[in-house]
Amino acid sequence: MPGYNRAELSVELTVVPSSDGAVSPREQTEAARRTASESGLARESGPVSHWSAARRGAFAIILNVSDGPARTTPKLSASDLDALDHDAFMRHFGALYEHSPWVAEGAWERRPFADVDDLRRAFERTVLDAPPERRLALIRAHPELAGREAREGALTTESAEEQASAGLNALRGAEMATLERLNAAYRERFGFPMVVAVREHTKASIFAQARERLDNPRAEEIDTALREILKIGRLRLGGLVSEMRRTT
Repeated sequence: MPGYNRAELSVELTVVPSSDGAVSPREQTEAARRTASESGLARESGPVSHWSAARRGAFAIILNVSDGPARTTPKLSASDLDALDHDAFMRHFGALYEHSPWVAEGAWERRPFADVDDLRRAFERTVLDAPPERRLALIRAHPELAGREAREGALTTESAEEQASAGLNALRGAEMATLERLNAAYRERFGFPMVVAVREHTKASIFAQARERLDNPRAEEIDTALREILKIGRLRLGGLVSEMRRTT
């Protein structure tokens, strides 16, 4: 991996054995470790952590790669917001709502922003004022919890970090099988993935919420999913913009 010295690179390896593999989980784990060391699965991460994954037969390998101490982009202050042109605004906020840059486009149209709360309301009003089919598309843009996207390394950076914060990247055996059943039952009943603001939860509370929500009517669950999406947006926004109000 050009650009890094061996001593500066930190790699965390997670192996997710398959329950239906032809070999035991222990053998899968050993094979995964050999594959990781021989095939160069870890990718250059740049200044922040990056998730990558690869399927190798019966098991999945997930690598969390970081370059030394974490470095973050400085937060914008309230007074910075109106100085952003359209392209800069979209670069900063386009990924705030999962695979849905139209939300940032709508918020841009609502400027100027008096403060960070005003910016937050601009994003949320864009979501809530959207037609029902677009709100449903926003729900469907979210990945399943510890689902296919996570196994294939296809999560956005934001979703990968959020799911890892609740330990969903480290599910094993019965826990993984249980969540897979809950995900499948939820999608079959409602036609979209279960959305949870996982930074506010533990594994146990996520499992409990999944079981409870399966009994909800579909219209209620659409409302619940949208509330969770707005929570996710607020938490992500807090990592991008400081809470200071504009000075006059």
